[in-house]
Amino acid sequence: MIDTHSHLNFKDFNRDYQEVIREAEENGVSAIINVGSDFATSEKAIKISQEKKICYAAVGVHPIHADRLVGRGEAEIFKELENLASKKKVVAIGETGLDYYHLPQNKSESEKAKAQQKRLFKIHLELARKLNLPLILHCRNAYEDLLRILEAQCSNLTIQQFNNIRGAIHCFCGNLAAAKKFLDLGFYLGFTGLITYPGNEYLAEVIANVPGDKILAETDCPYLAPQEKRGERNLPHYVQYVIEYMAKTRGADFQEMERITNENAKKLFGLLGLH
Repeated sequence: MIDTHSHLNFKDFNRDYQEVIREAEENGVSAIINVGSDFATSEKAIKISQEKKICYAAVGVHPIHADRLVGRGEAEIFKELENLASKKKVVAIGETGLDYYHLPQNKSESEKAKAQQKRLFKIHLELARKLNLPLILHCRNAYEDLLRILEAQCSNLTIQQFNNIRGAIHCFCGNLAAAKKFLDLGFYLGFTGLITYPGNEYLAEVIANVPGDKILAETDCPYLAPQEKRGERNLPHYVQYVIEYMAKTRGADFQEMERITNENAKKLFGLLGLH
C-alpha cells in the first residue's frame, strides 16, 4: 500500500512519527509521501524522508497560508520553494491550489484573499513545470476557478511543457463532471477516508466511473480518519480502509485495488524502484 498524502511532518506526530512509520511498515505500507503546507513543514517532510527509507516529500505552501507571504516578491517565493524542491526524495510540489472555505466574511477582503491564493498557486504551477515534478493540488469550494487557471495555463504551453503539468487532485470531493475535467487535463484523483463517511455516497459514482489508472489512495493523516476509525488520529496504514472502499465500489478485490493504486502512485511520483 502507498499513502500518497500524509502529514507526519505536522505537530500531531512530533513525539512518535518514527513509531507511526514502523507501524505502517508492519501493516503493509511500502511508501508514504509527506506533504508540506508551508516552508517549515516542507523542511520537516524532507528531514523525515532522509531518515526513513519508505518516506518521500512534497514541498509547498497551502493556499490558506497565502496571506503569510504578502509583501514577498514572486521571485523570492519561487527561489525558496525551488531550493527545497532540489533536495533528495522530493517527488512533488504541493500542497497548493485554492481554498475558498476559509475566506474573510467581508467581500472586499475575500476577493483580496482569492487573488493572493491565485498568485501563490501560479508560482507553484510554474515551479512544477520548470522542475518537471507533479503537483499535489488542494481544492475546496473552488473547483471552477482552479480548473479555469489550469486550462488557461495549459492552453498556452507547448506539447512538452504541457506534459510537464501533471499531478493529483488531493482529497477529491467534486462530482463526476468535475472529475472528468481534471482527467482531461491528465490529472489523477486522490481519495481519502472522506469517501467512507455517511452522506458522501455520491463519491461512489465518481470512483466507479473514472479510469482505474487515474486513482490514488491517501489518508491526509492526522485528518479525515475513515469511518471505522472516525474520531481518532488518522494514520498512514489506515489507507487500507480507503482501498477497501474503492475495491468494493469498483467490484474488485482488495489485492487488485492495492496493485492498481500502487502502480499509479509509482508512475506519477516516480517511485518506480518500489516493489
